[in-house]
Amino acid sequence: MKEKRPSPVMRLLQWAGPERKWLILSVLCAFGSGILVITSYIGIYRLMDAVLSGACTKAVIADCALLVTAGTVGRLVLLGTSGVLSHKGAYGALFRVRCMVTEHLAKVSLGALDERSTGAVKTVLNEDIEKLELFLAHNLPEFVAYLTGPVVIFLYLLSVNAPLALVSLIPLPLAGIVMAVIFQRMKGVLSDVNRSLVGFNSVMIEYISGMRLIKAYNMGSRSFQKFSHAIEEENRIWNLVTHKTAPPYAAFLLLVECGMVLMVPVGGLLFLRGSVTGSVFLLFAYVGGMYLTEILPLQKLATTFAQALSGVKKVEEILDLPTFSGGAAFPETCGITLDHVSFSYDGKTDVLRDCSLTVAQGEKVALVGVSGAGKSTVIQLMARSYDAT
Repeated sequence: MKEKRPSPVMRLLQWAGPERKWLILSVLCAFGSGILVITSYIGIYRLMDAVLSGACTKAVIADCALLVTAGTVGRLVLLGTSGVLSHKGAYGALFRVRCMVTEHLAKVSLGALDERSTGAVKTVLNEDIEKLELFLAHNLPEFVAYLTGPVVIFLYLLSVNAPLALVSLIPLPLAGIVMAVIFQRMKGVLSDVNRSLVGFNSVMIEYISGMRLIKAYNMGSRSFQKFSHAIEEENRIWNLVTHKTAPPYAAFLLLVECGMVLMVPVGGLLFLRGSVTGSVFLLFAYVGGMYLTEILPLQKLATTFAQALSGVKKVEEILDLPTFSGGAAFPETCGITLDHVSFSYDGKTDVLRDCSLTVAQGEKVALVGVSGAGKSTVIQLMARSYDAT
């Protein structure tokens, strides 16, 4: 039975180890910061209600100003504290992950590494792991803060007037449908985006390594076809992403920001009928029509979420590479012996079959044969780039 893997987020938190405590404290501070968003709206609503009811006094103005000021300061303090804690936890987690990867690579066979380009391995160490910092230090606490704010505001509006609060939610499911369409479209090209980025990094490293020859023979970048093709492929992929996501994203923005189009006529009708007071109407026209815009940063976080979680999968691919186990004492003689060795790269076709060879210490031997006879494979087995079978 295939073992069920934990989700990328849970796997990342497992890798964080003792640094998780800083991340948890950061999330709690972000949650508190999101709750304090409501204080500004409560203060403004109380002030409008006092003005419209003729009960506005210096004491009321001072109370509302104190509430808004204290809430804003508290929110900023908690948000800043959340950022400090998340960065402390994130950099500690990244250090642990990089140590895990480098220690694992030191035990992986040279053959398994040789099958991967230098650029692909460097992309994991430098870029994919660095994306995890963006997720842990920024996206995770910001996600909690941005999500908490609209929820708390909606609950407050629900306590003021339930029908108008429910009307304010009408654009949300429509926007959710549009976002689902965007995610579905991105799901189809995200693997191509990652593949294109890895290929571009690999080819760029090769191009830089061969720069001396390119300069010596006065060759332009066009002469290095792999580099040109990598640039064109990267451009093609991002043009494709833009064409797939731009129209639905424009529709998403219109739906999220159209709350006032619903709240003003519906709220005005209820006000004219005497079902709501003037202060309630103004509250919903101002707050009820705009608070859903607080979820806009969540949409922007979705892209970085996907990139960070794809980084987790790339790291897992490295950690899943088989390593050498055990070992033996250093031999007294340095001869080489292959005793009835068979070997296959793909597990299906044998490159070597029942091969035996003995090379004494100091002896020089030439391997001669047709292309594909297994000469390079024998050399790789001698260097233990792979384990023989």
